[in-house]
Amino acid sequence: KAPKSVAEVNGRVVFLGSSSTGYNSIWSVGEDGVTRISKDWLERRISTMTRSDDAFGYSYTKDGHQFYLISFPTEDVTYCYDFAEDSWTTRATRDETKNTLRMWFPSFAMRCYGKIMLGSYRENSVVYLDEDKFTDHAGRLIQRTRVTGIIINDFKDMILHSLELIIDNGRTASADPSSDGYNPRVMLQVSFDGGYTWEPECWANTGRQGQYGYSTRWSHLGKGRRVAFRVSFTDSAPFTVASAMLDYTKCGR
Repeated sequence: KAPKSVAEVNGRVVFLGSSSTGYNSIWSVGEDGVTRISKDWLERRISTMTRSDDAFGYSYTKDGHQFYLISFPTEDVTYCYDFAEDSWTTRATRDETKNTLRMWFPSFAMRCYGKIMLGSYRENSVVYLDEDKFTDHAGRLIQRTRVTGIIINDFKDMILHSLELIIDNGRTASADPSSDGYNPRVMLQVSFDGGYTWEPECWANTGRQGQYGYSTRWSHLGKGRRVAFRVSFTDSAPFTVASAMLDYTKCGR
């Protein structure tokens, strides 16, 4: 379906293709056979694209995780598959002139000089991955976002008392009150219709330097039947979500 989507991942060949059982699937071929690694939602998304045959793929390995990335230039979007987690995420570069997210510009990775180096698809740049840097090479904010699935209670209302994130509180490197990462904050939005619309933003702190026991928590979040949560973080500080705790009351019998 897209010849440039082919990439080698630790002895396996991965590509966008079709079969007798379906279209717009992403396949992994190895000694153990052929495996479909795309999910239903991704295949539905690809089927709605104006063009998908211009997709290109590449891969890299980091910290024991093998990643396959596929970008669709016409649609301006990039998806990443983690073989270790069997999960897909979106990679994006922020267009700050329009405040929109575009395809991830870093492309075609290779390991060199102890780093993972990439070219930039839309810019004349060679870049490398750095987990301790929180803006990209052009100074653009890197937005880290997690979205939950839909939470239901037999399709009856739930009263949402609080949501607390289990994260790396107090890990910011900045002790300067005038710097961006001194007192980092995370943004929460709640959806009561399964993610079609989102309530206004609610903000919470993640803790200044050394506040490891800080609680990142939101209270009195409302009532609904098809609940989803979305958290986003752009400050210059670490942000790793390990888990979350939701306190709620079930309504009805």
